[in-house]
Amino acid sequence: MKGMAWLAAALLIMAGCSGRASEFKADTFSKDDLCIVESGGSRAKICYGDSRSEVEKALGQGKDTGALGYVYDNGVTVMYRDDAAAGILLKEESAGKFKTVRGASISDSKSSIKRLYGEKVALDATEHNLDYIYDSRADRFFDGGPNDPRQTMEDSVDTYILSALFNEDGYATLLMVIDRRMAVYFK
Repeated sequence: MKGMAWLAAALLIMAGCSGRASEFKADTFSKDDLCIVESGGSRAKICYGDSRSEVEKALGQGKDTGALGYVYDNGVTVMYRDDAAAGILLKEESAGKFKTVRGASISDSKSSIKRLYGEKVALDATEHNLDYIYDSRADRFFDGGPNDPRQTMEDSVDTYILSALFNEDGYATLLMVIDRRMAVYFK
């Protein structure tokens, strides 16, 4: 009986440590996908819609670069609209420090990111780019690219994008969690 109790306790501990990424299913998307998490340490979490003060509690003071957002020391850039995060970018300097809430990080391969986010809904037009575009109003993945003219600027605020850019060797150099309005219009 004691052996079973130890086994149950060990399984509970392992389940608790397995990480949030296991809660997500490929080829699905929700507002929960619009976050990044710290890879270790405090496990800070920054999400789309967070206020600048919430972001800066986690990341410290950022440097304003105008339309391209605020750059933080750890390779994270946040683009704000009305003082709320409308785009979160992970650059090469974020490697080993931050990842998407599903677990994608800088230096991941395209196939690794597809395992996390899905094959069926991926927009994989070139070897250097991979997009997932979700229209939350229609509750479906958007079949056009980020610059598709079928959405107005006003509609595009409810369309969310996970975009990855890859180098010549096929590894991610930039990850973006952003709404389509910010991605296309920088507004």
